[in-house]
Amino acid sequence: MSLFYPSSEQVYRGKTSEREDRFTARFAELTPPTRIVQAISFDSVDPAFSGEMTMVVTFEDRDGGTEVTILFEHIPSGIRPEDNEAGCRSSLEKLARYIE
Repeated sequence: MSLFYPSSEQVYRGKTSEREDRFTARFAELTPPTRIVQAISFDSVDPAFSGEMTMVVTFEDRDGGTEVTILFEHIPSGIRPEDNEAGCRSSLEKLARYIE
């Protein structure tokens, strides 16, 4: 999968190229309906983005809705935790708008 940064951004942050993050992901665990674990590897020549990052997503019933929690483990050293959190938060906000 590839994620592309918009041309309006002035800071180039891509891990694969200036405006692209390309990665592969595989399901390491599926426990319907409560848990998904993915192993994620970025396509990059920069060793700061090497290795396998783990994303653990859990779903819990909460007051007529679902609370989604995402935990990242083994984040590559080249990814700032605040950038990872901002991207994750943005994805959850988009998901909420889509399903509401």
